[in-house]
Amino acid sequence: MNIIYRTFRATRRLPLLKELADFLLRSGRNYFWSLRPASMAQTELVPTEFLSVVVEGVSGAQVPFKLIEVGCGDGRVLRRLAERFPSAHFVGIDLQKAAIDVGNKHLARSGVSRGNVQLVCGSCLGDDISWECDFLISRTALIYLDHEEIETFLRKRLPQIGRQAILQEIVSTTGKTERSHFYAHPIADLIEVIAPGQFKLTQEVLAYEPWRSERWTGANLFVTRVRTS
Repeated sequence: MNIIYRTFRATRRLPLLKELADFLLRSGRNYFWSLRPASMAQTELVPTEFLSVVVEGVSGAQVPFKLIEVGCGDGRVLRRLAERFPSAHFVGIDLQKAAIDVGNKHLARSGVSRGNVQLVCGSCLGDDISWECDFLISRTALIYLDHEEIETFLRKRLPQIGRQAILQEIVSTTGKTERSHFYAHPIADLIEVIAPGQFKLTQEVLAYEPWRSERWTGANLFVTRVRTS
């Protein structure tokens, strides 16, 4: 599967094959999400470390605030945040329609108000939602963008964030990893190139154990905080 995935990623550099490769990748992920029954909402794994970082980041913010999650999947992080901050407004966006459908089923079962959590199928580079917000978060969705797309995302979205972006990423510590889509350099470096001195940046390494396995040797799980005000 890794060879097939890397082949698809490589074909995205060829204009004539990019659309086909993107379709096949999207179809595979949609199939994965279609296998997940709504009953899994009660047993799902929640990234507790990342969730703690986000809670710390938004605590003290004037309520109601608006938070957008890029690559929200089935919205599990947003549901936990909505339980903790019931007066805030949360928007999740993900390319996988099947994931959004599962997330909306989970929302219906969870008791979280649909009024303060919205899950939308769309691209982080598009205009499927209103991007003006107080906070923007993303776990590892950005690893699926190439460098040009990441730069476009940062240039478009950072000016639309009122307070802070919290971006989790997988970063190579050696410059070469098993997976070709891992960054060789952290997002913080790229932000300093495209917007030098405009934002206050801090970075920390998470100790999330699955990323310490032999399979992921040469990579670290980072969280970059981008304070825009």
